[in-house]
Amino acid sequence: MPAVIKPQPSKVGRNQDPAVRSPKELLANVSHHYSNLPVLHSSFADLESADASPDVVPYENGFVYTVLRAFQQDMHLELRPDDVWIAILSQLSFFVNSHSEELRDVDINMFIERLVNLVQAKLSNPAVADWMLPRFSTTTQTDATVAAMVFLGSLKQYFNYEMRIGCGFPSVTLLGTRDDWELLRQCISHLTDLGDFQELRDWAAYLDCVLMYMIAGFDYPDAQEVKDFWMRAAHSAGQRASGGLISLSGWLTAFCLWQADGTLTRVYSDEELKQHLSTDNIGEWARLELSGVSFPVIGRFSIPAAIVNFPVIVLDGFSEEKTVVVAGLVGMEVGGTELSTAKPRPGWWLLHEKS
Repeated sequence: MPAVIKPQPSKVGRNQDPAVRSPKELLANVSHHYSNLPVLHSSFADLESADASPDVVPYENGFVYTVLRAFQQDMHLELRPDDVWIAILSQLSFFVNSHSEELRDVDINMFIERLVNLVQAKLSNPAVADWMLPRFSTTTQTDATVAAMVFLGSLKQYFNYEMRIGCGFPSVTLLGTRDDWELLRQCISHLTDLGDFQELRDWAAYLDCVLMYMIAGFDYPDAQEVKDFWMRAAHSAGQRASGGLISLSGWLTAFCLWQADGTLTRVYSDEELKQHLSTDNIGEWARLELSGVSFPVIGRFSIPAAIVNFPVIVLDGFSEEKTVVVAGLVGMEVGGTELSTAKPRPGWWLLHEKS
């Protein structure tokens, strides 16, 4: 049964961000580098449907920006464990590709096998788990495909394949079961199996803390501490932060550690934060601490993408076609009769790479 938390139920807003109407238009907004390539296939058939298609607002990080913009516009937020896991996989992809040489001695197959076994233990049919396809009770075929593609993007160094702040959330709905979210938390505990990296240990600690509070929503949805957690997604001060987004100091920074090129996102030092705290709005610059875990503070323009890409050679009879896969969390899907509900939108494209 889903969990529903109501951090700020007194006000309900609606989406004001422009939506796109076609897979090509969505691609042009989230991955401009590949926007001129012909689309061979994609997961966005519903955007081309003659029936009422969903409103999808393009963002390069469909998880972080969906949570952030839902908060800023006082919208209902819906999240699935799949959304969180794909966001984690995209960050893992950036980390792995930036440490390709250091990780060449790591038994990648053993790392994969451990995660597969963890998922298989939760499934009635273990054969459906092919590495970390996120088979939660909410998982769709698109989710499984996107997760697999994002994972493949993390291994491209090893193999060749053929803002304005509003009040908060009227409600947050965590779809799926409590067991789904517990499984997600267990998967996080295996991230450090990749090697002895302090940045990995820090990341796992951030994510574990976030998941602990999310799971608490199933047990104590009306607890003030749980409501406060959601109000502090963007800023440590919650709704007391100022009207302009200058920094990101809430727990969303746990999903922003690496940029797409694998470099660590620049974070503000304690000394820099002290300087800002003496002159600026404290809500923008105070470091968030939850259950003994201190989260990083980053600049407003440092939110990384949640999209990966990698080349694939498609064999068609006697010919070979060079293609590119682009996949990840590509935007915010808006729903509800008043356009007041937001959720991350996963998806993928297979593009024909011109000779």
